[in-house]
Amino acid sequence: MSKIKIITGLMLCFLFSSSTLCALNEKPKWISSPAEFCPPTELCVVGEGTGHMLAESNARKGMALAFKASIKAKTDVNTYAKQVTQGETILSGDSSEEVSGQIEEKTEQVLDGIVIKEKYEDSNSVFALASLNKAKAAQGFKDQIVALDEKIKHYYEEGKRSTLAKIFKLLPVRDDLNQKYLFMKGESLPLPVSWTDIQKKKKVLVQQNLTVLLEIEEPGKIDEVKQMVVKLLLDNGYRVVTNKEAAHSLRLTGKLVSEKQYVNIKGFEKYKYQLSLEAYGEGDKKNGSLQAVVEQLGRSPEHAYDQAVPQLRDYIKENFDDLNME
Repeated sequence: MSKIKIITGLMLCFLFSSSTLCALNEKPKWISSPAEFCPPTELCVVGEGTGHMLAESNARKGMALAFKASIKAKTDVNTYAKQVTQGETILSGDSSEEVSGQIEEKTEQVLDGIVIKEKYEDSNSVFALASLNKAKAAQGFKDQIVALDEKIKHYYEEGKRSTLAKIFKLLPVRDDLNQKYLFMKGESLPLPVSWTDIQKKKKVLVQQNLTVLLEIEEPGKIDEVKQMVVKLLLDNGYRVVTNKEAAHSLRLTGKLVSEKQYVNIKGFEKYKYQLSLEAYGEGDKKNGSLQAVVEQLGRSPEHAYDQAVPQLRDYIKENFDDLNME
């Protein structure tokens, strides 16, 4: 009777490799050597977990790590922001806080094509063999690169400070995708506009040496809105001054007003925040403006304001070009 059970178990294990009955045999070789069971057209990774879902999840994460280990991207995509201040003049700034998020999002889109080919379970863990078709993955990266190239070419042709700043934010994202495409395809895709030409255009704009006088009134304790605007101006290649007596050719004024609203919710207060920004060019001619209204609940005035600040930041960032600084 026991022999029948063993034979039946072995047969089931042969037919259903993901069955717990496979624990009766040795672990399959693909667990320790996934590449040997993976054709040249695929990339394979093994994930381990206490359950099936965790094993599959770890296999997918392992695929992302395989990219990082194999590609060695040329660009630094860590979040950073810096500015150099001399007296009351903010000379320069640099930021790429969105880059890491964009890279992760675009990589995840391609990794949606991962297929779990095999699973094995023993008394301690579950193992999952994940496979990614190289040709399909390469095409996915290529499609994203082509979409970015269309934006880069369009921004370059516009030739404004704001659009050039957008190019420099897209380049690290594109470079990472191109490295992944190279890893999968064995070739890379050239930029639609040469790096030399982009740098030349940047140099021309920087040599114009446009300085903005920034005047902003706000209720915050650490000038949150002012810091947002300063960062955007620096990202777009402007110099910034805060002293009216300092030399400047452009002026940007702003005001943020808070107004308490009625709300019948115990323990909460409601505030309306009205933001206005106005840009002035040579001869103090008004070039453009932004208006925003945000209503926010909070357990205190400070809490409500803290909740409103991210909304204001997103609005300013998304609509900055409407100021028409030049």
